Amino acid sequence: MPNRPKREAYSVNRSLAVVCLFALLGVLTACASPAINSELLRRGARNVSLRALAADPGLYRGRLFILGGKIISTRVTDEGSVIEALNIPVNSDGVPETVMAAGGRYLAVRSRANGILDPAVYKKGAYITVAGYFTGTRIAKLDSGHYTFTVFNIARIRLWKKPMLNTTPPPPYYPYYGPFYHNPYGPNPYGPYYGPRY
Repeated sequence: MPNRPKREAYSVNRSLAVVCLFALLGVLTACASPAINSELLRRGARNVSLRALAADPGLYRGRLFILGGKIISTRVTDEGSVIEALNIPVNSDGVPETVMAAGGRYLAVRSRANGILDPAVYKKGAYITVAGYFTGTRIAKLDSGHYTFTVFNIARIRLWKKPMLNTTPPPPYYPYYGPFYHNPYGPNPYGPYYGPRY
């Protein structure tokens, strides 16, 4: 009889550990899941040059591509939802990687028959992964002049709640000992404890 409380405490701790383990596995599985359907990821080409597509549309028309993007605008038109996005490279899981290597803009179009993408949800600055079929190019007028867009019909799209991007680390010794550091201690550019003595 005196051992019962210890056994009950052990049973509770064991159950709690099992629950925590399953919760952790669920989080890890969610993080490891691909951005979109794995079959589309397998078939789609990643990180293609938009300039190459625009240079020879007939060669690539109808092919499936996996694109990362940062939304510039989302409009609802007669043809459906049209997303203008800055092209961002994706990794093997289709996750946007870095804006540093971004190249060009594209239009991702979803027909009305497949449902409207709400501009309040797919809003400026949000990150997306698109599996889309290349349909050709389209010339549109921007503030800076006319621009040729590559156009894709959306097969699947994923909206990221938070950007999952690699970032460039700050320069060494940032922000205290960089070349433009203001020295409050006088003429010694290294501060009172660094560099040559005087």
